[in-house]
Amino acid sequence: MKTRFLIAAVSLAAVLPLLAGCYESRDVTLHDAGVYKGKTDPLVEMSADPAYQERLRERLLMVQTDR
Repeated sequence: MKTRFLIAAVSLAAVLPLLAGCYESRDVTLHDAGVYKGKTDPLVEMSADPAYQERLRERLLMVQTDR
């Protein structure tokens, strides 16, 4: 009788973590199409600078000339 209880307890202890790993949150996040609500991107402001555009173009030409 004790061995059956022990086997059942060990089996339950092994199965519970496995079932807990299958948990999936049911929270739903709704997004508006075309609207970015994250942090502001500093590269957007930098990309407006013509000097930055020229540096990017030079970098592209340095590595993409063989293609």
